[in-house]
Amino acid sequence: MAHRVYSISRNERDTQRFTDNLQRHSRLLIEANKELKKATRAKSELASKMSHEFRTALNVIIGFTELMLDEVPGPINQQQRHSLNDIHASSQRLMTLVNEYLEHPEMVRENALRTACENG
Repeated sequence: MAHRVYSISRNERDTQRFTDNLQRHSRLLIEANKELKKATRAKSELASKMSHEFRTALNVIIGFTELMLDEVPGPINQQQRHSLNDIHASSQRLMTLVNEYLEHPEMVRENALRTACENG
């Protein structure tokens, strides 16, 4: 009988220890979840601000290169046209990348990871 009482007492201690551990981990998870939500909000705010800043600057660059290519301010030579075409094409590519990242960040990260793995 003493062995049985000891066994029950031991099981109760084990159960209490398990319960305490579970409650502690539950509190830690709740705190981690709060921090994750804060970080997610901050990331969204940053993406929104960066979206505006990048797109504004790129639209100015694209617009001015188009004006210059249309020779609105005056005639341009072939070397200038070539340089302006490079600037315009690069700005368009960058705008596409910014838009893709801001609209589908997970997809962009997956593609970057896949490319990195393929390139070894």
